[in-house]
Amino acid sequence: MDRRLGEPEVMALPMARRDIADYLRLTIETVARALSILRDESILSFIGKTQRKIVLHDRRKLDQRAGSSERSDCVSGPVRDVGARSVD
Repeated sequence: MDRRLGEPEVMALPMARRDIADYLRLTIETVARALSILRDESILSFIGKTQRKIVLHDRRKLDQRAGSSERSDCVSGPVRDVGARSVD
């Protein structure tokens, strides 16, 4: 997504954190925690008070995190399939 923008290192989030959480069926706290971890690891940073613009500092590290099977560092709890439905 960032390669399509005029400034490749800056991306605008198309949704608020609450909307991202709702879409992924996670809590807003989980989404905030995941973004904070990425910020603390200097993978990305935020611009402005709304934090809707992200500066990507380390694409390689982000790719490694995305491909890692150890996602529990970023999101606590089991990974849920958004399309899955429980059978009662």
